[in-house]
Amino acid sequence: QLARLVTSTLYRMYIGNTARQLMQRVVPWRIRKFTDSYGTLMEYFEHPNEVSSVSRYLLTRTDWQRIIHHRRRLAQRYQDKLDPDLFERFPGAADLSHAGVGFPVLIKNRDSLVNHLKEDGIRGVYYQDRWDFFPRNETPVHEEAIKTMTQHFLFPTAQSLSLDEVDFVVKIANNWRGAKSLS
Repeated sequence: QLARLVTSTLYRMYIGNTARQLMQRVVPWRIRKFTDSYGTLMEYFEHPNEVSSVSRYLLTRTDWQRIIHHRRRLAQRYQDKLDPDLFERFPGAADLSHAGVGFPVLIKNRDSLVNHLKEDGIRGVYYQDRWDFFPRNETPVHEEAIKTMTQHFLFPTAQSLSLDEVDFVVKIANNWRGAKSLS
């Protein structure tokens, strides 16, 4: 018992105290780093990390042109077949010179669409956390940003999707009546 008492006392006095001080300095920084998404984004922008040798090797083994071409074909399919009365085209979405992470549209009743698509196992993406970096009292000044934040939706364009699968997504989406209930 005496050995345990001496050990725990020494730990609390020296090691524990040092660890506690370290945690008090490091943990808030880590929490701040991962909860302040804008700060983290700007930190990576201003101080980019080097790509590891494993990542560089994998990047050289990827057929980027094929992936970009396929994603553009999927985006073009959405562009051609989504009902323009239901889905407002996102400004710049018609420019298919890039291979985006999804095909963006604007919709007034996003939650209804998400639930409708979910019934058939379809999952799109939208940025649900706050990414508007202006004070709430300035919202009238930033109406387009608010509209984008609350109404945007990305249809999937993953390289693993086939054109037939995108046609299925478009068919289900075009049958959505949530937008009609807003009229």
